Amino acid sequence: MRYLYQSNHQPMTLDNNIAKAQDDQALHCARFVLEGIRKKTGIGSKRLEKLSFVFDGGLGLTGGVCGALAGAITGINHLVGLPVRNMSYWKTIKGFGIGHVNLLVDRPFGTQEPFKAGKQVVQKFKETAGSTECCDITGEGFAGWDDFQEYIKGSSRCHELMDFAVDQACRVIRQND
Repeated sequence: MRYLYQSNHQPMTLDNNIAKAQDDQALHCARFVLEGIRKKTGIGSKRLEKLSFVFDGGLGLTGGVCGALAGAITGINHLVGLPVRNMSYWKTIKGFGIGHVNLLVDRPFGTQEPFKAGKQVVQKFKETAGSTECCDITGEGFAGWDDFQEYIKGSSRCHELMDFAVDQACRVIRQND
């Protein structure tokens, strides 16, 4: 976080892909979802939306976790995420322990717990998309930024999943608000 703060408060040079990602005409999976959540619930951060391009193409064009899903989970964490900066070491460990148990059990315990809230969204997303991985959902391995943009701008499936991710995250946020 210190790096992100410092990089946001001092001039920096951008490589070609990052410069292209900052283009207002670019489509970003996670940014779309985070903006949708903010517009529907009032919860969010424009700064985080700008940084969320790192989730494009499945975490930096690697085909990993879908950017729309990452955006949904990130949006939920604005409300129920653990405030680890303000927590003692032991409370942090306890929070992560409870969270990980909630990922494994069918009947999670605790209230406003981020792992439990996220698990619901991941399960619904996986049922709808068939996977949580961008490469499995799209059947693509992106060669670079331009390849990704060409694909996502024409993909009705990705657009449907981004809308679905917004709706699912907003549903969970309203349940926990």
